[in-house]
Amino acid sequence: TEDLGETWVELSGFGTNGSSSNGFPNVAVFSLIVMPHNTDVIWVGTEIGLFESTDGGSTWLFADNGLPAVCIWDMRIYGQQVVVGTHGRGVWTVDIPELPDGDIKRPGLRAGKNPQGNIAIEIVSEQAYDAIELYVDDVLEKTYNNTTVGKLSDEISIASNNTTIGIQVKAKVDMQEANSDFITVDNYDLNETVQKYMNTFTTNRNDFSGASFKISKELFNDWAIHTNHPYEEATQLTYVLSYPIEVLEENKAILSYRDIAFVEAGDPGTQFGDEKFWDYAVIEGSKDGINWIPLADGYDVSKSDKWQDAAGASNNYDAINDAPSSSDLFVEHSINLHATGEFTTGDVILIRFRLYSDANATGYGWVIDDLIIQETGTAVEGDMESEATFTVGPNPASDYIELKLDSEDRGAVNVTIYDMSGRAVVVRDYYKDTNYWNQTVELGQNGSGTMILTVTVNGKVYKKKIVCR
Repeated sequence: TEDLGETWVELSGFGTNGSSSNGFPNVAVFSLIVMPHNTDVIWVGTEIGLFESTDGGSTWLFADNGLPAVCIWDMRIYGQQVVVGTHGRGVWTVDIPELPDGDIKRPGLRAGKNPQGNIAIEIVSEQAYDAIELYVDDVLEKTYNNTTVGKLSDEISIASNNTTIGIQVKAKVDMQEANSDFITVDNYDLNETVQKYMNTFTTNRNDFSGASFKISKELFNDWAIHTNHPYEEATQLTYVLSYPIEVLEENKAILSYRDIAFVEAGDPGTQFGDEKFWDYAVIEGSKDGINWIPLADGYDVSKSDKWQDAAGASNNYDAINDAPSSSDLFVEHSINLHATGEFTTGDVILIRFRLYSDANATGYGWVIDDLIIQETGTAVEGDMESEATFTVGPNPASDYIELKLDSEDRGAVNVTIYDMSGRAVVVRDYYKDTNYWNQTVELGQNGSGTMILTVTVNGKVYKKKIVCR
């Protein structure tokens, strides 16, 4: 057949007669191969031996090539050999130099869950295949026919409640097959795409996926993201934000957080990416769930002088497994999502925290707080809601500022102070249950100059310019 079985041409020469017109034997056939280097050459294993056609099945002859005239159960091509399994006479092989050199090459496979909630597939082929079959949890999901050398990218929608999904592909050339590695994909839940995200972890609100991290208040009695303490050896821990982020224009695409990373230091003089930069913490973004791009260089305990001092760097880091003793050890990070050049305005990306550890020493681990993504507050000046009374003071301020809001609004209150680059430097959550609300906010050591203070309650935003000294 040349049309996938719609029509058939009889090759044995029997037709409706009792004998063959082209030399094909009147016996049972158990195996057949078509030579990949010349498809006119067909070998048939019968109960009386091997028969061969060199003209696409038009004529047949007994292959008098040294193989005994015995029943041939199976024939397979391996590299430049044909392997023949007989009844009672063992296994025979014959070298055919014209066959393609070497066995069929295994396809490479990568996969991940993308921001749209589909499973992204990336198949890398070093040779052309007749077909590549894609299996999801051991069930054939899709077939790609007549593939070429290079990378094949696709995405598939999978309805599964499993926490992980198994993916594998099988490549085929003639009668040969080669499987890719079997890989598992984390099947995390994703929410709708947002442009802005803020989590100050004032509660155990969890908008992330990943079994290796948790949100707890085990340090300083304050909710934050934590790895295990100490973290495990020889592992890779990931924590994926369940809200895909649409990247804004460059002047607004700021991601900030603060953290403490008591993570094993690399050898002196090494940097992120070096072989002996042992363990590291990094925040990454991805457009497809497969290729994760560091938003900034990964780092270890040597990132901060105060981390090194607290972890005992001068004494071979003898305190790196100890819990941090003060919240003053938190370090602020500010990253522009455009900085890598991989992401631009309008891209929808996933964001994750990742901690990599080698097979040797570890440390206390990673603590992350006050994650703020694209929540810039400098675009609008003055009060947004003029029907309410909103005052702040003292202004200029130094150590604290007092907020007074008289309105009919009730509910959760978010207070954020932004510097003039749009970076959130203070973020606090409160609750308003009366018309008149009064709150003192400690400013901390967050720099001086003109800043924008915003109070958000029930979707209404109140803003004031303040000066910090």
